[in-house]
Amino acid sequence: MNRKFLRTCSLIATNGTDGAIDLSELRITFSVVHGVNTTPKTLLARVYNLSDESVALIKARYNKTISLSVGYGDRSDLLFAGTIRQFRFGRESPVDTYLDILAATNDDWYAEGGINHTLAEGWTHADAAQALAQAGSQSGITVGPMPTVPGSGGRPKVMYGHARDALRTVAANVCAFGRCDGSTINFFQPRQPSSSVAATESILLSPRTGLIGIPMQTEGGVQARCLLEPRMVPDAIVTIYSRNDTGHKTTINQEAIDAGVGINGGNYTINADGTASVEGLSATGQYRVAYAEHMGDTRGNDWSTTIVAIDVDASAVPGRSIITATD
Repeated sequence: MNRKFLRTCSLIATNGTDGAIDLSELRITFSVVHGVNTTPKTLLARVYNLSDESVALIKARYNKTISLSVGYGDRSDLLFAGTIRQFRFGRESPVDTYLDILAATNDDWYAEGGINHTLAEGWTHADAAQALAQAGSQSGITVGPMPTVPGSGGRPKVMYGHARDALRTVAANVCAFGRCDGSTINFFQPRQPSSSVAATESILLSPRTGLIGIPMQTEGGVQARCLLEPRMVPDAIVTIYSRNDTGHKTTINQEAIDAGVGINGGNYTINADGTASVEGLSATGQYRVAYAEHMGDTRGNDWSTTIVAIDVDASAVPGRSIITATD
């Protein structure tokens, strides 16, 4: 177990070729948001008290890409790498100025990417996903593990229009949610075990490993907060430990049922004694991350990750609001 002590942060802006500027020694606040829907991964970084000359230099020269790495001690992991989309200069107080940097991953493909392709008779869903990657090849788009669905199309299939709309259609056809992790299209299937490389190792969450407060059950899943953890990405497996070092339970606060919502249309269940409860808590303590938000302040108290996760059990019924969470 790695101790989460002596936090580190590296923020580097580049001109896309060989020039770069390291902003790590200044005060930086940041927020990185990533969900399993098609919305691009975003970064909002605020750098404090740059000189006017430095601001002008960054805007004019180092205005292409930005990367953010965080960690503890001598270990640091890449949290975000994307394209700079906006600079905002302002003043927070009479003595503190700031430069806001807004960046996103492949949002140009998401906003403007199109597709114009016809699949021949006998096409499969994997063929449709590859057509998406081919259409986005100029943006470096590739396709990750594709859910296996038997059968093939009996007629040719026309794929035309916005690439993001085609991605939603392809994902819906295999009972999944499509998302773009950097430049890779991945598919999140709530009803199937995770096939993502992020799910190769379970992340243990306990008071000893950085769990903050008490996890809360939400509709179809669990919301938890911990010390900043770059490995918390969509489709990662997390184990919320049920007991702390002294043997006392780390409980998960349960959600109250909504008497105005019909139980047959949601994820409520009637117990043997006639009372109702909300499904979504894992019997094994293992969950799949559906949404992650990372927040940090190199000179302040903020340094945490908030996740929303669903039960790894394929028979659980996650709410759509969990799967498509963006904030």
